[in-house]
Amino acid sequence: RILLCETLNVLANTLKGATLQEGTSIMHPALKALAAVLFFSCATNAMYSEADDVVELTSANFKTSVTDSSDFWIVEFYAPWCGHCQKIAPEWQKAATKLKGKAKVGAVNCDDEKELAKKYGITGFPTIKVFTDGEVKPYEEGRDADAITTFVTKQLEKETEPAMSKLIVPLKYLEAYSFLYLVDQLPKVILITKEVPSDVVLVARNAPSWFSTLAVKFKDGKTKKASFAFVDAGAPGHSLIADRFQIDFDKSPRGVLLVCKTSQNGKGWFASLAEIPEKGSATLKAAQELINTILDDSIAEGDRQMLPAFPEPDKPRKVADTAYYHLTEENLDSACLANRKKSICIIAMVSAADDEYKESEVMIELSKKYRNDPIAFTFVNARDQAEFVGAFGLTWDGTPRVVAVKSGKKKRFSVMEGALEQQPMMKFVDSILGGDAVFKPLKTAPEITPAYLQNMKEEF
Repeated sequence: RILLCETLNVLANTLKGATLQEGTSIMHPALKALAAVLFFSCATNAMYSEADDVVELTSANFKTSVTDSSDFWIVEFYAPWCGHCQKIAPEWQKAATKLKGKAKVGAVNCDDEKELAKKYGITGFPTIKVFTDGEVKPYEEGRDADAITTFVTKQLEKETEPAMSKLIVPLKYLEAYSFLYLVDQLPKVILITKEVPSDVVLVARNAPSWFSTLAVKFKDGKTKKASFAFVDAGAPGHSLIADRFQIDFDKSPRGVLLVCKTSQNGKGWFASLAEIPEKGSATLKAAQELINTILDDSIAEGDRQMLPAFPEPDKPRKVADTAYYHLTEENLDSACLANRKKSICIIAMVSAADDEYKESEVMIELSKKYRNDPIAFTFVNARDQAEFVGAFGLTWDGTPRVVAVKSGKKKRFSVMEGALEQQPMMKFVDSILGGDAVFKPLKTAPEITPAYLQNMKEEF
């Protein structure tokens, strides 16, 4: 049959578009009829039956069986006339049998289900896709039964590791405020369970499978209609959220489902499903109904309860930019003597051009350490700036020296005693910030000689 269908396909492609001048087909009527019968036989007979472990999928059952399910699905999109599809069919059937009870193996006849093929971008046959956890991924491994089975088994092993569905957040107490108010403005669905005493559980459990299915049902492509979180109150340190909602697990042994409606101003309310049915299907139905009443805002006022308070996350302190400058005649005022943001200017007087002096690393580190304080760290080449250095009663041959200048209407300065090293410098800066340093009036405003004037002095 495979050979016959492949031969017919080649014949059809060869004769495609060939016509007489009058527009009639050149194919003999009898041959044309035979080809139609054979093609119909090849194209309409599905390659799988109810006797197989392969699930035949259609537009009628695809959403409920695959996209709304929490099961792991691997699906072949095929065409009955495709030779490659016919060759893979026995391997697909073997894989379905091996994976029975572990994963779902499906097949879509794209000749009959053109809309499904279009929706998932099928342009060639066979195309295999993986459907899991609300996501669709291409299958790019081998196409024999062993390769298919090995791939699916490895994927299932990953899913059974201690990690929940990507649609569900494992919620902790200190993260509750952010989840409720800051993450997004969607309704928040929280399942809180406590299956065993906390002294038995060592790690938090994963959410039950029906909750994963519920999360998938409220996701359309990449768009979520609600955000989901799970709390295992039986795990150490995980009972605080349950305590805040005053959940009594004696009355609700299978846990409580909360659906919360919040705003960014830290206010909100919730409705609850306090009696979770024993059967997952019944729970799923009841949970969907509750969430839908929140989405369409039809829940009664009497069923709304005020959300308990949760601690807001710590707001990180804003880190200021470092203030470290090479003083020149152009930036002397803005960086040092009249710096509005940094009212204290630490000046290292060194005997080196640019930032090549050996103590530069100390100054840079101190500028980082005190970046949030009103201090700017600067340096100047004392050898070329004798007048500038002299304004502080110093000479260049005693370098390196450090002075601090307080800007304002009446500028004052303080000279540090000690070497330009990290510990003496920190002690000096801390004494300034603590108000213990002694400052003197700066009688003459220091000025920096421009480089071109320095060169003229050397020439004369």
